[in-house]
Formats: sequence, C-alpha cells, structure tokens
Amino acid sequence: MGMPVITPGTGTRDQSITDLIESVALQETALSHILNAEGEKMQALIAKPDVTPEQLITLNQSVQKLINAATRLEMLFQTKLELFANMSAGPTGATAPTGATGTTGVTGTTGITGPTGSSGTSGATGATDATGSTGAAGTSSNAAAQFVSGSVFGASPLRANLLAATVSGGATAHYEDGVTAGTDDTVSVALDLSTLTGAAVTVGGTPTPLSDILTLGAANQYAQASQGGVSRAMAGSVGNDGTASADFPAGAAFDLMKLIPETPALSAASLTIGAINGGAQWSAAQGNTLAVTTDAANPSQGRGYSLASAALDLTSPAIGTMADAFNTELQTFGSAVSGLGTQVVNGLISGVTDSLNALSAISGGLAVGANTLDAAVTLDSANLPDFTTPFVSPDGSMTMTMSAGSIHANLSKLLGGTLNNLPPNTELISPATMSTLAGSFTGFASYLQQQMDLVFQAELDYAVVNISGHITLMEVLTVDTGLDISYSGTLQNLLSGTQSLTVSGTGALALLGGMADTIVVLIQAALNTALSQLMAEILTNAGSAVGSAVTTMSGLLGPVFALFGAGMSCLINVQEDGAGTFSETPLRFTFPGDGAVLNLGSVSVGPNTVPA
Repeated sequence: MGMPVITPGTGTRDQSITDLIESVALQETALSHILNAEGEKMQALIAKPDVTPEQLITLNQSVQKLINAATRLEMLFQTKLELFANMSAGPTGATAPTGATGTTGVTGTTGITGPTGSSGTSGATGATDATGSTGAAGTSSNAAAQFVSGSVFGASPLRANLLAATVSGGATAHYEDGVTAGTDDTVSVALDLSTLTGAAVTVGGTPTPLSDILTLGAANQYAQASQGGVSRAMAGSVGNDGTASADFPAGAAFDLMKLIPETPALSAASLTIGAINGGAQWSAAQGNTLAVTTDAANPSQGRGYSLASAALDLTSPAIGTMADAFNTELQTFGSAVSGLGTQVVNGLISGVTDSLNALSAISGGLAVGANTLDAAVTLDSANLPDFTTPFVSPDGSMTMTMSAGSIHANLSKLLGGTLNNLPPNTELISPATMSTLAGSFTGFASYLQQQMDLVFQAELDYAVVNISGHITLMEVLTVDTGLDISYSGTLQNLLSGTQSLTVSGTGALALLGGMADTIVVLIQAALNTALSQLMAEILTNAGSAVGSAVTTMSGLLGPVFALFGAGMSCLINVQEDGAGTFSETPLRFTFPGDGAVLNLGSVSVGPNTVPA
C-alpha cells in the first residue's frame, strides 16, 4: 500500500483551527452521551428486584473500564486544545490594488436636534401656609404565651430568658391602632408536642434528647392584645376563649434516671408535676408596674402561676428486700408464739403449786399430781400485716408501698404544704431542698420501724390461746380432788389479766367459794411470769430484725436525694421585667451539665403604649 496523498486545502489557517476546536467539542458531546447511557444502564440493573451481588460487581467493573477510557480521551482532548492555544497568527499578506469606485449610497438620516437654550429667570417664591396640628398618638399592645421554651432549644446556654430560644407553635398577639383590624388580636395555639424533638441536655458529658427525659401533657397557649394598651396571656390549662379548661391537663413528668448516675438503690425515679399554669394581664394606662396575682386563670392586672401537684416517685429494690425481711421475721415470730403451748402448761402447774403453798392451812394433803392440761397458741394469719397497704408518714409527706417497692414524696410538704402563692424564685429542686427531703426520709424510716414494732406487739391480740384440762391434787378411792382449768381468748388479754382463767374444783374442792378467786390470781401470776420473759425475748428479736432491715434500706436510699439535687435544679415563680415587658414562668429547670434552661408555662405581656 502506498503513502496517502494529502491535497492541500483551500481554507484559511484560522478556519482550520476553528474546525479542529469544533471537532473536540463534538467528541466531548459524544462522550457525554456514552456516560449517560452507562448511567441509565446502571439504574436499570440496580432497580431489578432479583439483581445479584455478582451482577453488581460485574457492572462496577464495566463502569470502571469506561471511566478509565474516558479519562484517557480527555487527556488527548486537552493536548489538542493546548496546541491551538500556542498557535500564533501567520504573516499579513500583500495589499491588493484599489478597486473601482462604487455607486453613491442613499442619503443618511437627519442628525439629532441641537441643545436647548438657557432658561429665563424664576419668579419669586409664594408665602408658606401655617403648619397643621399633629394627629393624636395611637395605642399598641403585645402578648405572648409559650408553654415550652428555653436554651435547651438553642446552641447557647446564655439564652435563658423567656422566649430567648423557643420552639415553634407559641401564641403571640399584637394590636396597633390604624393597623390591626377590629378591637383586638387574639391568638390561641395548642402545644405541638413534637417540638421537643431536637432539644437536648448534657448529662455526664453526653447530649441526651429532651424527649427521653421529659413527657408533657396536652397544653394550650393563649395571647390577646387589645386596644387601649391592654394585653393578656395564659399558658397551660386554658381554652381557646382564654378561660380555664380541663381539656388541657398541662402536666409534666421527668425521668430522673436519665439525669443521675446509675445506682443500685433505684430501679425507677420520676418527678411529676400536675396542671402547670402561667398568666399575666397588663393595662399600660395603669402604670409601669405589674402586681402579683393569685389567680393564674384570671390574671386581672397582674401575673401569677398555679401548680396542682409536685411529687417524687421512687422504686427501689431495697424496699422489696426490706419487705422480704419483714415477712421472714413475721414467720419466725409466728412460729415462736405458736410454740408457747408447753410454756403455758408449765406456767399453769407452777401457778397451782404456788396456790397450794399459799393456802397450806386448808390444803393439807393436797399435791400436784397427774394432769390432762392442754394449751394451744395459734397466730391468726388473716390478721397479719398486708404490705399492699401503704405506710404514710405522720405529716403526710411520704408514702411507702412495700409490696410495690415504692415511695411517693409530696414535694408541697417541703414548702409549707402548698405549691402556690410562693415568693419569686422559690427553690423546688436544689441541693438544699433535697437535703431537707433526705432528712424527712430518715425520719420516715424511724417512724416505719416504730410502726413495725407496734405491728408485732399487736399480733399478740391475734394470738389465740385455748386452755383446757384437769390437774389432780389428791385422789381417794375413786374420788378425784383437783382443779379444772380453761381459757379461750387472746394471748394479750391473758398476759394483761383483761380476761381471766376459769378455775373450778372437783371432789373436796368442789365448793371453793372465795378461794377460787385467790387461786386464779396466783395461777395467772405464775403464768405471766413464765410467759412475759419469753414474749419479751420474742419481741426483742423481732424488733432487732426489723431495725436491721430498715437501717439497710435507709442507708441505700438516703443518698439518692442528693443525686436529684445535683442532676437538675427547679425554681417556682420566676418573674422577669424587660424593656416595657413583664413575664411569668411557673417553672424553670436548669441542667448543670451544660447550663441549659427549660421553661414551662411562660407568658409575657408588653410593651404596651397609650397616649400621654
């Protein structure tokens, strides 16, 4: 094959360069079509429901080969373009001879108009009319209600004031004369519980979602801004008309286990607060101060709050262990009491001997002989303590249900018996209040031990004693001279003498007369001597076992209250004044891990204005 023959072209040099650049552009377009087709092929294969891993691997290898080839082509395209960039223009050719003169063209358009001449002098300025009077100033008012707010919803712990960092869904109202239609702007918005999503507090150095810690009940938010510089706001158990409504319980529950270090003393711990309400109303015409109101549901020219309840609820394995120890000791106590039958018989015989000695002047020839005495002591299990019945502290601040292993602490008792009408910034949860609560718990534990001691003592009222039989004192021929002794009653009544033995004589003692009373007293005294020491030992042993169980439980649970005070703090009735604004926050929680703040039930009124 011979060499190819290249015929010189007739185009210019610049045209050739342009053609070469255009060829690169066309090649780039073709390459993009190829890559697009490969992408569609990938999507079609991946979308198949029965695609296999082997097919995907093969597809990946094919794509890799195509990309490698495309990369090499791009390098060639770049080399071409660099060649064109370096090409400089060729030399200018010789000037051609001048051609013949062409025909005359058509007449051109008329030129633009020349500049206007200078203006003449202006006439004298006329006199100014008098200024009209200024219109009367209008009124304005503002109100806001935000049941949930605080820096837990923002990045900075410093954003702690009302509405400084809030979740969406609050109620805000604004009225301005000449702008707002009607006589007021009224807004009512139910709390969107999903607003907790995304908020977090730092616990033990780790951010913890607020929704894992806090559960909220339904709440409403109401704001009204009216003409005349009047505004009103409520948050919590409020209806769409601004009055109290049971449709919105507005409660809150904190899982305290998420806020404290892990401890074997607790399996569950929660803080529950019922019906949180904040309210404020302000008329600017009545001055720049806002009094405290005691009625958050009707805050007439004032601000206030209300809380239905606040309680700590704890569940502890230590309480269950203590209850098991109590049950075991009750069984031991029951067995010891039921085993007193032999001691009762021995006491009776000792008493008969004492009576014969005391009555020796008339009892000559009498002596204790055979007997058929029988004594049974039975503990009535139906009257044993029911540990499902709660134990309540004397002041009502604590309730323990041993069967559930739980303690309920009424926090209002820490604050004088009420949660309402308290001074601003009253501490509900703090190291100091939790220390007080720990002291109350220690006192409750002592009271519990006293109550259990009384339970064992009371069991004597339910220990039934049955005595029957005969004791022979002398037998002549077939005539038996002796005593018939019987008793049916409680052990407590027997020991206290509230209920006496029944004693009657046989044979020569058939007619005891007044001696019967003397014999009963002597027998009963001997019986008491025999049983009292035994019962004292039984009760002492029971009390010691109970005391040990209570001490163990108290030692485990007592320190947990300090953990709550370190895990978060809570203030009641936080009132803040700003630039013409007044706010009320029923509850403010601070989490020391990062200083994050959570407000519940917050409202704000102002700034409001009226003409001077």
